[in-house]
Amino acid sequence: MALTILMFYTRRPDLTVAEFKKHMENKYLPIVKEVMGLHVPESTTLRYVERCSSGFGDRLGATLASKYRNNPDAPVLLVGYPKDLGWDAMVEMSFKDDLHLMQGYAATNSAEGQRLRDAEEDFTVPDAMKVVLMDRITVTDRSMG
Repeated sequence: MALTILMFYTRRPDLTVAEFKKHMENKYLPIVKEVMGLHVPESTTLRYVERCSSGFGDRLGATLASKYRNNPDAPVLLVGYPKDLGWDAMVEMSFKDDLHLMQGYAATNSAEGQRLRDAEEDFTVPDAMKVVLMDRITVTDRSMG
């Protein structure tokens, strides 16, 4: 049965949002694939926080996420305050079963896995990183009443 982990990354304060994204996609994720090798997740989904500069908060009428009231790099929060979010990107990794997850986790904690921690220091705040094992999935869609 599939298992999912969510990893939350906080951008280093001296990097722009664009620099953070570029590093995540072009440097970090390729290292993840190399280190995990045969145990790479079945799927990896990378999601970035929408920024106030996009104007999306204004279009939704979310006054606390207005580009006119916040730093342009602040996250668009529909409920809550942008200053309270604390992370910039979420990576969702799905593994086919318990064994697959354990093998992938072991690979990241191997000597070769040190490359990941070194890379994380280049663009994130490592102490702020969170990795959460999620419960089994329940999916709903429009057809459910």
